[in-house]
Amino acid sequence: MRSLRVRTAVVAMAALAALLIVISAVGLSLLRSSLLDEVDRSVLSRAEDLTEANEFSSVLVVGFATDGLAAVIDDTGEIVAFSGERREPAIAELLDPFGDEPTLGEIRSVELPDGSVDASLTSARAIVLETPDLDDEEFPEEYLIYVASSTAASDRTVANATTVLAVAGPLLVAAVGLLVWLLTGRALRGVEVLRAEVAAIPAEAPDRRVERPAGASELHALADTLNDLLARVAASVGAQQRFVADASHELRSPIASMRAQLEVAAESGADVPDALHRDVIRLQGLVDDLLLLSRPADTTGALLDLDEIVRVAIRDVRVGEDRRLTTHLPPVEVRGRAAELERVVVNLVTNAVRHATFDVVVAIGADEVRVWLTVDDDGPGVAPEDRGRIFDRFVRLDDARERDRGGSGLGLAIVAEVIERHGGVIEVSTSPQGGARVAVSLPPARSRS
Repeated sequence: MRSLRVRTAVVAMAALAALLIVISAVGLSLLRSSLLDEVDRSVLSRAEDLTEANEFSSVLVVGFATDGLAAVIDDTGEIVAFSGERREPAIAELLDPFGDEPTLGEIRSVELPDGSVDASLTSARAIVLETPDLDDEEFPEEYLIYVASSTAASDRTVANATTVLAVAGPLLVAAVGLLVWLLTGRALRGVEVLRAEVAAIPAEAPDRRVERPAGASELHALADTLNDLLARVAASVGAQQRFVADASHELRSPIASMRAQLEVAAESGADVPDALHRDVIRLQGLVDDLLLLSRPADTTGALLDLDEIVRVAIRDVRVGEDRRLTTHLPPVEVRGRAAELERVVVNLVTNAVRHATFDVVVAIGADEVRVWLTVDDDGPGVAPEDRGRIFDRFVRLDDARERDRGGSGLGLAIVAEVIERHGGVIEVSTSPQGGARVAVSLPPARSRS
């Protein structure tokens, strides 16, 4: 999606372009109309000079030297006086558009074929007038006066104006678009500063607030609103964490007591259902998971031997006789919290064992860029559309429900939470064994400080 700056600039450019098109069209139309009015006045003036002249030759020579054409026609249609160097063809073509019975006094546009007369007369405005009775021995009768004036000059003026607008218009639109883009960016700079500050607030620092930027009071109001929102979110998250922590803490003691009583009863020979014992153990694990998720993130971490953490963690995983767990654990150091990383390994390996057909492979490694942990299985794998949501809390895929009805749905959510706290990422893909691969990538270990 395009940014607000780009959209604002595009809208401004489109509006200006539309306005310029309308103004240009109207302006050119008015300019052409004004220029044609000048030509029409010239045509009428020349025609009237001829009708009032006692001698046509002098008027024809003086008035039509460059940009005009005229002819005097008698009542038989014969040309008795004319102007222009190429007289006969030009005058004949001038007369033709008017027809046999021209309308006297009407000014109309005529087009003369190229080459019939001077190039400036290919487009002209023309009129026909009738002379009064002339007291002249050479021209004693009434005649029709045909007069045409070139529109070449007005056409060139309109064409030049059109060219100027065609060149200057896009440049003006581009300049306005750039100006709007710059001004919008300057106006939104404070908003971007606030956005960056909010985005930089880490989850482990919910009490941090944004500073009021210098500038418009609207940005001050926005900063105050964001700070109020952050305060409400922090209060809500804190209340939720306290509730979960308090509830889980209060539940731990009675659940631990129930488990101890069931185990003592079982050792004393009482008939304790295995399902009841498993449910109590699962409930105890669920409470521990909720406590872990409710804790605020701890940004401190010690330099740890990841290979040793994995070895300790997999001791607590029940693999079973129908599964094989293979490890590749070279010496690798990582900075973090040992208890949380152990929980990550336990949850990932337990999940892999639960869904594996036979093989589960755990491997670690490191280079200058990252430290990684991979857990592979040869089970049915995870569909691509489900790979993102399996780390959500209490999400259990249909296949998982069929194969294991006792999980809490928090195991992988805890993994994602812990890896995020350690600044790492987690991905699910297809394993070389044919099932699922869960790959954890962590920042490289630093030297001891």
